[in-house]
Amino acid sequence: NHFFKKQKKLKTELFFPKKEGDAHSFRKKTEDVINQYKNLQGIFIPSALCHYAADVIQKTDRTDLKLIGYDLIEKNKKHLKNNIIKFLICQQPETQGYEGIHMLHRFFTFGSKIKKQVYMPMDIVTRENLTYYQNF
Repeated sequence: NHFFKKQKKLKTELFFPKKEGDAHSFRKKTEDVINQYKNLQGIFIPSALCHYAADVIQKTDRTDLKLIGYDLIEKNKKHLKNNIIKFLICQQPETQGYEGIHMLHRFFTFGSKIKKQVYMPMDIVTRENLTYYQNF
């Protein structure tokens, strides 16, 4: 990954739970990483499942860790409000869905080409600006 190669001072490790979506495996892997790396400063979970890591961080009282994740699901919002998750990346799922349907409509109605790549805005949601996103 280009970002990690450019970060000379930042030591990064990649870890994966045994089975995708398995809450127990996810929590266990998070706990193992926290216990193994005493100088750990942050965790990035590139999915909506960061609430599993937040549960472990709260249980182990490692609230000094900076946890970053995706998606404004209720469990993530709860941990964001409690400052366990430091911020969430919101990918505006309604906009993504709208754009896909809109492209299909234009294709079938007008014969427009379907774009191979569509750039979407992303929001960084923090505890301080969460109230602006309460309808998500």
